[in-house]
This record gives sequence, structure tokens and C-alpha cells, in this order.
Amino acid sequence: MATALTHAVMALPFAPRDSDGKVCKTALAIGALLAVAPDVDVLWWRLLPGGHMLNHRGLTHSLLVAVVVGTLAAALARRLVRAPLDPRLSLYLVACMVSHGLLDTFTRSALGVALLAPFDDTRYLAPVRFISAAWIAPLRALSHDHIAILGQELLWIWAPAVAIFVARGALTRHRRLSSLVPGGSVYNRLAVAPVAGAASDQDPGRGR
Repeated sequence: MATALTHAVMALPFAPRDSDGKVCKTALAIGALLAVAPDVDVLWWRLLPGGHMLNHRGLTHSLLVAVVVGTLAAALARRLVRAPLDPRLSLYLVACMVSHGLLDTFTRSALGVALLAPFDDTRYLAPVRFISAAWIAPLRALSHDHIAILGQELLWIWAPAVAIFVARGALTRHRRLSSLVPGGSVYNRLAVAPVAGAASDQDPGRGR
């Protein structure tokens, strides 16, 4: 497994933004939580055989669970803010959870990921694996090996993720300035709510 922090960072690159380029912090927080969530199976990984579908990197890491949980999380977010459900939000949250299993396939581990569970218990690993597997045991989190693994992840995962995040923000703001369209909320109330009367304040004809 990659470290929990690195899994959470996978929510950054395509985080929802409004037309001003402002990030929807609520959606980002939910996405980061879902990106880490599949590792809940570490709570019982010693109780089951290594290749068991419910053991680590099993069912919780599957594409099916990601689709179901991500869609439910989007529906829950919609209810919390009493806003229409945006399918793009569902897609984003599903992608955050899918990223966990896919990222784990790139770690140097003997245990693959059951991406197609429960239909197929085959464990998959990427043909090229460039990240050392992190320790599951919490007491190893500050070990020299664990810190070295985090250094690898900073280079191969954090840097590209942050670069995409920053580039998307700059591109969104550039498009807004180019089109001269007043900012609005892409993700309705879940995103940064537009200020009442903002559109009228920016009307060139106002006050004439």
C-alpha cells in the first residue's frame, strides 16, 4: 500500500472548482477521505488468510465498491446541502476511490489488488512498479524505511498531483478572464456559493 497521506493527495488533481477557479473544499475533503477509505480492511487483515477476498487489497479496493460508495457519498453530500445532484461530483468521488486500488498496483508488493472483486478474485499488479510498499503497522510510520517510501511518493505522486492541481486552477481563471463571464458555482451549493448580486455588480451598464 502507498501511505495514507499519498492516497489522500490523489483527490487534488481534479478537485471540483467553480468558474473562478476556487476549489470546492467540501467535495475535496470527501474525495480525500474516500481515497483513503479502502484501507479500512487493515482493521481485520490479520484475521483472514492473505488471499481472502475480504482481506487487505481485496473487496474494499475493487472498482465495484468504489462506484457504489462514491455514488452514495455524492448523494449524501447533495442531501446535506440540499442541492441538485451533479453527475460530475459523483464521477469525481468515484475516481478518488478508484485511485486507491490503481495506485496500490504500482507498489512493490507481492500482494496484488482485487480490482474486479467480487466477480473475480484475481490480484492485479502493474507491469512497472516504482513505489515501495508502506508498512501497515502504525508503529512503523516514523521508521527510516517508511520515511524513505514517503520520499519516493513525493517525487512520483505528490509533485505531479500538485502540478496538475495548480495548472487547472490557473487555466480555469484564465478562461474566465478571457470570456469575461461572471463567476458562478459549478457544483451548486456544494461548491463556493456565488455572492448575491455579484452578476449585477459586474454589469457594464450598471449605474448609467
